[in-house]
Amino acid sequence: MNEHTAEARLAARLAELHDAALVSGEPQIRAYRESWRRRWHLAQRARRAAANGPIDSLASRDWRLLFARRWLVVALAGAILVLIVVVYVAGGSARRVPIATEPLHARQPQVPTPAASSSRPAALRDPCQVSNRGDGSHPEIDDFEDGNPLIEAAEGRFGVWSMFKDSDTPGNFEALTPTRLPNATRRNRYALHVSGGELLDWGASIQFDLRPSCYDAGAYSGLSFRAKGPGRVYVGVRQISVVPVEYGGTCTKDCYNVHQKKVDLSARWETYTVAFSDMRQRGYGTPQLDASRINGVGFLVQPADTPYDFWIDDVKFVPR
Repeated sequence: MNEHTAEARLAARLAELHDAALVSGEPQIRAYRESWRRRWHLAQRARRAAANGPIDSLASRDWRLLFARRWLVVALAGAILVLIVVVYVAGGSARRVPIATEPLHARQPQVPTPAASSSRPAALRDPCQVSNRGDGSHPEIDDFEDGNPLIEAAEGRFGVWSMFKDSDTPGNFEALTPTRLPNATRRNRYALHVSGGELLDWGASIQFDLRPSCYDAGAYSGLSFRAKGPGRVYVGVRQISVVPVEYGGTCTKDCYNVHQKKVDLSARWETYTVAFSDMRQRGYGTPQLDASRINGVGFLVQPADTPYDFWIDDVKFVPR
């Protein structure tokens, strides 16, 4: 066997081990590859010593061919990884669904819900068959100190503070991010601040919708909050019976007639407490609020009370 044949076999064996190591990643294969690589270097060193010169063109060409496979495999693996990332990101964007809420008084966009699109008539389905129940252990809804529009996730409650005005396009809403207080302290830095001009139709709603759509707040007797005006707001609690059937509720007429109570705000920060039993729907002979079937909570501004400018902080349920 001449030296060229021996080197060719060494090169072929080393190339096979390179490919196997890239595919399998097993330590034993990598050890074999390093052993054959040392043999190759020893053979090249012996050739240089014998010829008292550099490796000839044949050996250099074999060396380049040996590593061509390796870089080809690496390039293909990188291209496949990039393709997987692009497909995943595109699929995630296609699956993203925007959050939508229904204002307490406004007519909602005509978007079918699972209850409305079911083959079973929506009116026969009770949305409160799937609900979370508060046990009274965590009355605080939001103190806004986290600086985001989410209410505190406690006792199965989830919601996003948003604002909807009668001048907005139906279906759109503005997520409300807390504002830093002018005289912030270490313990009280943020609160909701809303202001606006004259409204002519039904007004504006600062609210959150509870998820799931029916929440049992029977362990509580009302709502408490701190606020500063001046101005007048209506504290409202929407139960599932005033939400239209097509949006997952049970209402077929006089919908969005929420239970509410008027609150006259002071120019200074004050704490206000409103009992569920004091909240009333418009009209005569209406039933009391059923706190076990709550769909949302909000602060309402009627057209007669615009323009408006007020702050809200430390919203809580009141334990019984």
